[in-house]
Amino acid sequence: MNNTLHQFKKIRTISEVLEDGFSFLQKHYRKMLKIIWESNKYYLLLFFILNIIFYYKYSMMINELLLNDKINNFGVATIFGLLISLYSIFLTARIYSAAYGYLKSYIKNNGEIKEEEIYNFINSKWLGYILLSFLSVIILFLGFLFFIIPGIYLLVPIVLSFTVYFMEGKGITEAISKAFSYIKGKWWYSFAIIMLTYIIIIILNSLVSFPATLYALIKIMGTVKTEGENISQATGDPVLAFLNVITIIAKLFISVIQVPVMVFLYFSLKEYQTAEGALEKINQIGS
Repeated sequence: MNNTLHQFKKIRTISEVLEDGFSFLQKHYRKMLKIIWESNKYYLLLFFILNIIFYYKYSMMINELLLNDKINNFGVATIFGLLISLYSIFLTARIYSAAYGYLKSYIKNNGEIKEEEIYNFINSKWLGYILLSFLSVIILFLGFLFFIIPGIYLLVPIVLSFTVYFMEGKGITEAISKAFSYIKGKWWYSFAIIMLTYIIIIILNSLVSFPATLYALIKIMGTVKTEGENISQATGDPVLAFLNVITIIAKLFISVIQVPVMVFLYFSLKEYQTAEGALEKINQIGS
């Protein structure tokens, strides 16, 4: 535990939200990642194995297309890929529940992290995260379907609704409603923080993807002037499959860096609307 506790219930500028969010991450990422790993290691191992199998099957399909101009078992591969996608949603829900559970435990216990409390939090929240995700996709789809601007506007409260769901224990529809109330008069403020955070994540994802991309380019360049059989062998390269799967898992962990930033944004918005932290300080002085 760090000696200096982070104060969450205060109004922050855009730069302060980002700075404090990443400062918290810098101090706690090792322990946070350890808890995420410990609570999901078997699920991550299964995810790794399933993706290796999928990439192998997919490479075999490409081989068939290159050599025989046809694809066998396309339906089976499609169903398998769909199942992996659904499993990745489940795994993402558990990872985010662990990250938010860490922040929740830190705030609730004045900087002390109680692992058993986090594990219980994960088990009680992952399903709601999935339901909220599906509902969010529907809302954003409708928003972007009719006009682009409504979709962009809806993006901010939808993103914030996940933090409201985890931090306040609200139901999924109530979390969305609360998120709308929190951004009232602070949409641009929230949008700027969310976009800047996502830009950082995109940059980090690009860096993580570079080894697999570079390896794939080298393999392709090395087989451009060869016969089709050699090209098909390149598509089934186990090293490339391994790098691609590791990249997918790494991106899951990278996405978690938004959690502390979203929590600081949430408390800043809440403070604008309710002045809860200021009132608590006044009460402490009065007592």
